[in-house]
Amino acid sequence: DYFQPYYNRGNLYAKLGKDQPAIENFNKAITLQPDCADTYYHRGTFYGKTEQYQLAIEDFNNAIRLNPNYIKSYNNRGIAHTRLGLYQKAIDDFNEAIRMKPDYADAWNNRAFVYLILSDNISCCRDARKACELGNCKTLESAAGKRICR
Repeated sequence: DYFQPYYNRGNLYAKLGKDQPAIENFNKAITLQPDCADTYYHRGTFYGKTEQYQLAIEDFNNAIRLNPNYIKSYNNRGIAHTRLGLYQKAIDDFNEAIRMKPDYADAWNNRAFVYLILSDNISCCRDARKACELGNCKTLESAAGKRICR
């Protein structure tokens, strides 16, 4: 099975910021093993980091189709939706990630950030406090700096 080397190289090239080789290796890995949710997830994460948000969403959709419990795919798809200004879709994704893993600090933080964008200060502060309790205080610190959350 030649899938694993392509998958591993795709991840390595992505970490090194070598865009074209990363994509080529992820694409080859998917061709060899199209039912691997992890490959779609990692390629989607790479697309997100390179601001190719629609491609990222497509890959997270595939990862979720192959593994409906892929919590990080919901979270990362929510981030991509946020970047595209699709805030309700983002909230829906973060809701699903939180439903599946109530102690997922990043999903709470990301949902708080969307609420901050939407000027829903009550929801923002509620989620930001929860995220901070769970270990991610980024949005709470930002909102507190803007005197939104006390």
